[in-house]
Amino acid sequence: MLILLLTDLAGVMLKFSLRIAKTWPSGDKLNSLTRMVHNKGTSRIDTVVRDILHPLSNEQRKREAGRIVRRNDIGKFSDLYKTLDIQSRTKILSLLAKDYGCDSQMIAQQCRTLVQMNDNSRDDPSIQQLEMKLNKSLKPAYHSLLTQLGTLRNGVKLLIDMRYDSMHAAKNQDLCTTEIQGLRNLNEHIGDILGMWFSVGLLQLSQISWSTPAAILEKLAEYEAVHAVRNWMDLKHRLGPKRRCYAFFHANMPEEPLIVLHVALTETISDNITDILNYKSKEDTAENSAECAIFYSITATQKGLQGIELGAYLIQSVVQSLKTELPQLNVYSSLSPIPGFRKWLLSELGRNDKIRQIINDDDTISLQKACQLINHKGDGISLLVHLLKNLRLLNQNADLATSVKDILMKLCAFYICKVKRRGYALDAVTNFHLKNGAVVWRLNWMGDTTLSGMQNSCGIMVNYRYYLEDMPSNSADYIGNHNIPVSEYVNKLLRADERSNL
Repeated sequence: MLILLLTDLAGVMLKFSLRIAKTWPSGDKLNSLTRMVHNKGTSRIDTVVRDILHPLSNEQRKREAGRIVRRNDIGKFSDLYKTLDIQSRTKILSLLAKDYGCDSQMIAQQCRTLVQMNDNSRDDPSIQQLEMKLNKSLKPAYHSLLTQLGTLRNGVKLLIDMRYDSMHAAKNQDLCTTEIQGLRNLNEHIGDILGMWFSVGLLQLSQISWSTPAAILEKLAEYEAVHAVRNWMDLKHRLGPKRRCYAFFHANMPEEPLIVLHVALTETISDNITDILNYKSKEDTAENSAECAIFYSITATQKGLQGIELGAYLIQSVVQSLKTELPQLNVYSSLSPIPGFRKWLLSELGRNDKIRQIINDDDTISLQKACQLINHKGDGISLLVHLLKNLRLLNQNADLATSVKDILMKLCAFYICKVKRRGYALDAVTNFHLKNGAVVWRLNWMGDTTLSGMQNSCGIMVNYRYYLEDMPSNSADYIGNHNIPVSEYVNKLLRADERSNL
């Protein structure tokens, strides 16, 4: 067994080494333009970029809305951009936003002309022509550059990175309001382009296994944002029997998983992450006994795709794939972290008012007993603050943990279901699953006792259950009416009379 394992590991490392050897750039391939910029300093960036983008500023091209950059210059721009630090990238993005955006004077004139024309003559060809010209004028000059960048090898990835850089640059306090707004407009425009290019019909769903190329496996481990991959054995376990891993890929980024979903096949709905991730346990590997599909990790890998909804489509696609492969599966649920609970609770305990309304007389008695267990000199509220700042006490003292369990579970249910922002759940993970049509089904005490699990939510995890037939109506009700569907178990924690009108 050990020999087979070492052979597998050696194979993966060999693949990775070969990939590095093939892609490592040799000295003679360094771009001369990049060398020139770095040798002469960032003061050359403006001049170099303007030379490359000169066709965008050509007035005749502007009038014809046919702004075209030569393909050779697009390649130079791409090579230059990839080598620069964030400060230099910000200079380029600011230059694009400032000098290659829309012609506001032309737009204003066209709008005035359109208003002056007879609104009753909608069939007048001259009005329709003016509307077409206005539509072209509203498209910034840099639109042509952005769309043409996408045609290059790895150009789509470059565009994703440029969007993330523009989001980062727009937070720069040293820029003036006009520059910041220009960067936000650039970010919005790149987002619109990516939104079209990353529509679900243009993405490919792939199952990742241990035989997947090492380059992708490496990124799978690197990108994992929910439960860090500890080693190669851990990764192999997540791709082995009774486990599935799926990702969306784009044709222009064949080695870059865009969003990744890990699934565990279990007999019952999991209440802790340890059983799922423990690669040393002797788990039954017979998949025909599994009735539940547990979504225990979903990670969006590209920060530049923020706001472009891929997660819902991924879950729906994975459910269809699992139903085809394993017809006996009849339960679909997540086992999810609650990343903002502890931080929110600490903040609210500092204010006291809302928490005191939730804690009843029985809770107060339990907190008093808990104070006695550790000789805490203070009331129940100050005890909770003390425990949240000293989480090891919950792991070290079972009686103490038992005495505060019901209170923390109730407060956590309140946070998930009733703490909202603009009508939607404040917790980002909750909001994601509810928009997909899930139900808040169960809270799990000490579901994640890792350091991050304790720091995020005092170890509490939550199951969001997907009833396939109810998903569309649940999603519409949440998005349209802000109603949160909950199970009877969660309803009891909330002491609510209504099932889904929270």
